Amino acid sequence: MKNVAWEEASRFGIMSTDDEGRIVDFAEKPAAPKSNLASMGVYVFRWSELRRLLLLDAADPGSSRDFGKDVIPRMLAEGDSLYAYKFGGYWRDVGTIDSLWEANMDLLDGAVHVGTPEWPMNASALSSVVHFSSGVGAQIRGSLIHQGVAARGEIERSVVSIGGQIGANSHIRDTVVMPHAKIGKHARINRAIIGEGAVIEDYAVVGDGSDIVVIAPGERVKANVFMAPAFDRIKDMKDRIVAAGKLDQPAALLTIAE
Repeated sequence: MKNVAWEEASRFGIMSTDDEGRIVDFAEKPAAPKSNLASMGVYVFRWSELRRLLLLDAADPGSSRDFGKDVIPRMLAEGDSLYAYKFGGYWRDVGTIDSLWEANMDLLDGAVHVGTPEWPMNASALSSVVHFSSGVGAQIRGSLIHQGVAARGEIERSVVSIGGQIGANSHIRDTVVMPHAKIGKHARINRAIIGEGAVIEDYAVVGDGSDIVVIAPGERVKANVFMAPAFDRIKDMKDRIVAAGKLDQPAALLTIAE
């Protein structure tokens, strides 16, 4: 279990424990949480007990087939002894746009260190120094650049994933660029999440530094378009109307209204 902010507690499975760490109450995403001790979604069972519980759950037509909503409450109702381990290390849920962006920024701010002997990264190597190519005029400050990135512009406090391309004279700030996204020349991106394989064309502007803007995977932001979360409708330099607004769903799409 992990203490979370009270204002976020209703997003998690929430438990109450006694002085010995025994769970005495558990509610999945309660509207009025009794505590801020959140389940991290990691459970340890004896196989025989887990099998029994899953068979009972499968036979229950009213079950939602969920550990937090069905299995754990059943165990408590049967009087089983359940204990919580209080985790003191780094952990963050990434179920919202803000938390996904913040988790990436944690890599830059020193809140978590990956690729160390204590916390090895069992994936492709990450590096802010090697494995990427930079052209004339490229400037990289306080950023994490994955291997296979081609950087020609200015990158500041951002995470650029494998295969990303940053065009000449573009400025990327406080942004997460997902794998194989392509950003053209003279683009300006501020406080955004650029989805995997998305394309930002030349001279496009995404974000104004306020709320996080999300460009969906595989989508294209056309040249010269200006997108920001602070306005309902914005005209670009060619008088095209772009639909914008505060985004509240992951991978939400800002579309051009023809």
